[in-house]
Amino acid sequence: MRGAYFHDHIPRLVHSIMQLVERRGLMYEGIYRVSGSLPRVDKLKAAALMQGPHVLEDAEIPELTSLLKLVLKSMNPPLLTFAAHAAFCRAIRLPEGETRNEALSAALRVLPTKNYRLLDSLMRHLRRVVAECSSNRMNQENIALVFGPTIARSP
Repeated sequence: MRGAYFHDHIPRLVHSIMQLVERRGLMYEGIYRVSGSLPRVDKLKAAALMQGPHVLEDAEIPELTSLLKLVLKSMNPPLLTFAAHAAFCRAIRLPEGETRNEALSAALRVLPTKNYRLLDSLMRHLRRVVAECSSNRMNQENIALVFGPTIARSP
């Protein structure tokens, strides 16, 4: 999937998955922790890329969430680009406060527009997931553990 994010089908696929998860799976216990069957996820990915996101309608929640993580992890460069990753690492080392917030904002500006938009959509989705943590057991810390390595890699 080299450079796959810059093809329109990747953001469409990611958005379709997030919409289905929000419609059918926000209360699913272990959402984003429970993995789908890898052969089924691979088959689902191939079908969705070839035929379109409508093939996802009947997929189980663990298959959808595993597919989302797989697609995001497969992005090359990653969603949080290497330049942005370095800027974020510098920013989080700063003490909490205005300077840190400014550094985080600057790190976001390093992202290409398409990456920023997809990251923004993903964060909105994950906030909705966390809002249901009493049912799905995915609080902010759990989301960070699952998605940190999925969207960011060091060069």
